[in-house]
Amino acid sequence: YKQLTDYYAQLCQQWLVGYQEEISVNSNNKHNNYTIHELTTNTIKHIFELANYPMALNSIHEKNEQSQEKYKMTGIFLSLVDNLETKFKVMKKTSNALPHIFMINNLSFIVTSLQKSRRELESFIPFKTIETIDGFITTHLQQYTHACWDRAIQVTTLDVPIEYKKGDKLTDATRKAIKKKFAEFNQILEENRQCHDEIRITDDRILQAIKDYNKNQIVGRYKTFYEKYTALDFATYRAKYIKYSVIDAQNIVDGFFTTV
Repeated sequence: YKQLTDYYAQLCQQWLVGYQEEISVNSNNKHNNYTIHELTTNTIKHIFELANYPMALNSIHEKNEQSQEKYKMTGIFLSLVDNLETKFKVMKKTSNALPHIFMINNLSFIVTSLQKSRRELESFIPFKTIETIDGFITTHLQQYTHACWDRAIQVTTLDVPIEYKKGDKLTDATRKAIKKKFAEFNQILEENRQCHDEIRITDDRILQAIKDYNKNQIVGRYKTFYEKYTALDFATYRAKYIKYSVIDAQNIVDGFFTTV
């Protein structure tokens, strides 16, 4: 039995080293709607397979406590995150916001998988590893919302100087500035709606968090902006510029990711 355990321990150790090297050089940048990359699913699958040999892994611990395999497993997941970040940088060349969704989907899959099997894996993967990866999710979530809405926030929060000419009518410059703001907001909202078409979030918990982040970023600001400037007579054909009520904008933002 000891010989068999030692044999499996040797195989486990070789696999841990070899798979970490494989992850570090994987260059497959293909993705499907920014969902979970096959490298992520394969890593989770193989780690769970490895966890079926706890006696072999424990044997490695006993032989070399200074290089505990749970830290090698941590290295595998951190190598995976580094590889995903490399793919993320490639994606950023074509989209500013959506690559963050790719990272969020993959990182949340890792965290959820590890949490579901925490009892089987707790001897080999420190809880701090899960906390670290979960922190990466929060960072990408914040960066995603900034990428989506920073322009819209600027449009809705920077005030237009309100100037009147004789007869209590707005000056042409004021009217033009308000029209421009509504047009810019409409464009940003429509671009965001279009780019989120057929994009899927694989974790319902993360989906709700993203929707809440999006609404918190823009809906309240648009409400203040909308109420202030729709009260002014800035255009003859107002519907050309006031395309979305506050409820309309909220429904559009809340509808992201639901078309698939």
